[in-house]
Amino acid sequence: MLRPSPRVPHRVALIAALLPALSSCELFLALGGGAGLPCDSDEACNLGQVCIDRVCRPGVSCVCDADCAAGYSCDIKRQVCVLGTAPNDAGRSDQGAQRDAARDDAAITDAAIQDVAMPDTATTDAALPDAATTDAAMPDTATTDAATHDTATTDAAMPDTAIADVGQRDVWLPPGLTWVPITGGAYEMGCSPNDTCNSDESPRHTVTISAFELTATEVTQQQYQDVIGSNPSYHTGCPSCPVEQVNWQQASDFCAAVGGRLPTEAEWEYAARAGTTTKYYCGDDVACLDGIAWYDSNSDSQSQSVGGKTANAFGLYDMLGNVWEWNADWYDASYYSISPSQDPMGPATGTYRVLRGGSFSSLDGSLHASDRYVYDPASTRRAIGFRCARY
Repeated sequence: MLRPSPRVPHRVALIAALLPALSSCELFLALGGGAGLPCDSDEACNLGQVCIDRVCRPGVSCVCDADCAAGYSCDIKRQVCVLGTAPNDAGRSDQGAQRDAARDDAAITDAAIQDVAMPDTATTDAALPDAATTDAAMPDTATTDAATHDTATTDAAMPDTAIADVGQRDVWLPPGLTWVPITGGAYEMGCSPNDTCNSDESPRHTVTISAFELTATEVTQQQYQDVIGSNPSYHTGCPSCPVEQVNWQQASDFCAAVGGRLPTEAEWEYAARAGTTTKYYCGDDVACLDGIAWYDSNSDSQSQSVGGKTANAFGLYDMLGNVWEWNADWYDASYYSISPSQDPMGPATGTYRVLRGGSFSSLDGSLHASDRYVYDPASTRRAIGFRCARY
């Protein structure tokens, strides 16, 4: 059940339910044991992992070539997409080839439709902070495209901001979804020096995080609609508000669809703190929260448009407040006592998944950078959303 908290006394535990079954060719993020181990080839890594920068990291899971991007194939034995032709590819059936061709045709058709149906990125920018204030913190997506794609061919099918090179494949990104590079480094994870914390936020320990990227904001209702085709949110009528009422698997599936994954708990706290050691990334004084977060005192009891408050030093918005954010990790109250010091991935198994950041309905006590919340991964709530990460 949910752990008791002296800061938020009314946490309600829901009965654990079975995770929804995945279809045979549905993408999901493999976060199995062995991630973070040294390697010299993909074969040295565990099921669902690939060797990146000589370290085993979660890859794009697959059961057939149709699950992988152009130029990649499915290593069926290891159930992960690999560059080029997998050892099993020579025996691939005509049916598999036809499915790949059909999927590519569908992607081209979808791109043409979405160019007409979706708002120009300039319209989307009106809901977010002025680009002039955020460009210093975030890379220009047009610059990224120029480095990885021929703009003459890309622009004919979709806007410059719609394509992102994620190393394994090119994916279409909905307008407004921006990846922010996070430089790796070491920090003290857990209860801040001047804070009063729950027991599961201790011991405070040093963690080193490798470089990664995080979406600048929580995923919005419009972005979720554009990618998944539906909007499960309770608070509708606000396309620029964070999508909510999504369970852990739905959040994970969206991130996989845009070339990413859910952040680990250690990555999330590192990104939220952005080099600070205080209760909130704006300081220790609760009075500073109003400038950075939507919470119980200022939200009118509902989620608000993303990007409406001041970003942290990494250029990330709403890391505290607005909606709780799903993390990749299983929850273990004592995990900090045994956590690896380099890129911890969380426990191998568990009953509940981790949520971070607090929400529009949270009291200030749940907005501490170190605060941990746990929830049934198969359940939803109108105060729960997510943002995505990628290597």
